[in-house]
Amino acid sequence: AYNQSQTHGHQHTTLRFYQSDGSPGTTEVQDQFKTTTISSAIASSNMTWSEPIFKTLAVVFNYGVGINNSNADRETYNPATDGNYTLLDTLYSNHYRFNQLTDQLGAIFSYKEGKTLLTFGAKASQVDFKQVNLYNNSIYRRDFMNWATQALFQYQFAKRPSISINYNGGTAQPSIEQIQPV
Repeated sequence: AYNQSQTHGHQHTTLRFYQSDGSPGTTEVQDQFKTTTISSAIASSNMTWSEPIFKTLAVVFNYGVGINNSNADRETYNPATDGNYTLLDTLYSNHYRFNQLTDQLGAIFSYKEGKTLLTFGAKASQVDFKQVNLYNNSIYRRDFMNWATQALFQYQFAKRPSISINYNGGTAQPSIEQIQPV
């Protein structure tokens, strides 16, 4: 999937500061024009293999890979002497690239006998982050492992009524909007 969004707008703010005794102090006006362009390309795939072990026990193995490449360009401009917003404010601007690669491997066991079903398993995800600040060419790399466990117990009293207890653990990686340092 590919997504892109573009926004722009003016920010005009008047800040009034007061002395410790409550009397008026200084006033500061912020007058800026902001543009933001964000794009992301996401692809993922998953393979599974199911294998019966016994009549009542089976295992499902899975492997998945995911790629998320994002780019965010946030620019803030201050007005020049002619009134046009052409002075780039580097304190509030940033051009950032964020690439994620995820490899996931898991196994889920399924036990079914009579009216009882029990499944349990786990997935391990190796996640590699590469974050690049394109303004100062700084690169940050982070590699870590995520674990996601799951379990299900189900008992069927008759054809319709049953009781289930289910647990699914999971993780979510941050988006570029959450991780970009502006």
